[in-house]
Amino acid sequence: MRQANSLNSNAVARACLIDKYSELINKAFNGCITKEPKDELIAKFWDLLCTPINNESPLENIEQLNRWKIDKETLKQCGDSCLESKKTQYKDLGYLLLAMGHYFRSVMDNCRYQIAEHPKFTDYFGLWLRSMYPNSNSEQNSSTVLSELKQFYTFNENEELFKGATTLAPSWWLKEQGRI
Repeated sequence: MRQANSLNSNAVARACLIDKYSELINKAFNGCITKEPKDELIAKFWDLLCTPINNESPLENIEQLNRWKIDKETLKQCGDSCLESKKTQYKDLGYLLLAMGHYFRSVMDNCRYQIAEHPKFTDYFGLWLRSMYPNSNSEQNSSTVLSELKQFYTFNENEELFKGATTLAPSWWLKEQGRI
């Protein structure tokens, strides 16, 4: 019973990771947003994290938002800083921020090519974890945080990111473009 309860509490903490770190994510966004009004743009990026892209999405606006209004590299550097820190309590935040930098680039690319098909961040995160860290049990990538994140952020098996890929394009589009 105790073990099951501890697993459930870990699951809740991991599943609500974005909520858990919302203030720190806001600070990271604030430091990465290059235009004004920052509060309005932060709200737009939060919305973008929670909303999948589809045929009804304003693709051109979303592409421009991601291309010119947020510094994705700085966001990834914030994530790297958390991962490299000696404070292990922020490792999960590090993976989260790093993935968000890749997510915003992936959404930007998706909209640029008029694909109109991209999952929301929590679905992308599971795919991204498995693409970037396929062998988390290897000595180089051993991390209990990473293993736990993979366990709690599952993914749709119909979608995939190829090993090391960070931009998500649906397989129908990749075939159409001759990329697979």
